Amino acid sequence: IIIDECHRGGAKDESNWRAILNYFESAVQLGLTATPRVDQNANTYGYFTHHAYEYSLKQGIDDGFLAPYRVIRVFFDRDIEGFVPYDGQLDDNGEVIQIHDRKLDALEDIIEAANGKPVLVAYWFKHDLERITARLKKLHIPFSRLDDSISIRRWNNGEIPVALIHPASAGHGLNLQSGGSTLVWFGLTWSLELYQQTVARLWRQGQTSETVVVQHIVTKGTIDNRIMKALSQKEHTQTALIDAVKADLKI
Repeated sequence: IIIDECHRGGAKDESNWRAILNYFESAVQLGLTATPRVDQNANTYGYFTHHAYEYSLKQGIDDGFLAPYRVIRVFFDRDIEGFVPYDGQLDDNGEVIQIHDRKLDALEDIIEAANGKPVLVAYWFKHDLERITARLKKLHIPFSRLDDSISIRRWNNGEIPVALIHPASAGHGLNLQSGGSTLVWFGLTWSLELYQQTVARLWRQGQTSETVVVQHIVTKGTIDNRIMKALSQKEHTQTALIDAVKADLKI
């Protein structure tokens, strides 16, 4: 039995996948994944016990299957008065409190600097999507959300200069590498898995560009910094745990 993306359901003790795998306990089970997990209740190595084959990131780049990528972070200060609403704070009418448009200005600069090359923009909040679309319409820049097979096909055909995507819909198996090589994070996710999977939509086998560029638009002194720090710590912890499990299993 071959289990693709086995770090998801297959590694969780209470998942439906695990129940199916337990039913076929006598069969040889081969798990495939590019992002193994090691956490409290989802241990890929704990269930599949050892590697049958491992292909490293460096090997993929050296063999030409993956393009090198670089991360660019755009930092700028808060508004002049220094007001920062707490997470989830709304005004008296229940509307989102808008402080400034400097992240939109930064996004506009990045799109302009792309000089016609397609740009994929990841957002997290609905109000960010509304502000981004309003700015793009004002600038008369063609864009589309990647939320169905038609928009995905148009992106991969090079017909969409700017595409908007939510990390929750940029999941496993979605191929976007033919449409471009630039990803801009307008709004970040707390989930390391969603972050990595979104990056992997462009940074994957079949990418023809020599380099995939991942840019973060981050405002100093706001929750953006906390999310970036949390993602970095999660990635460090995950890597350390995986290395520890490998050593323990003598892989």
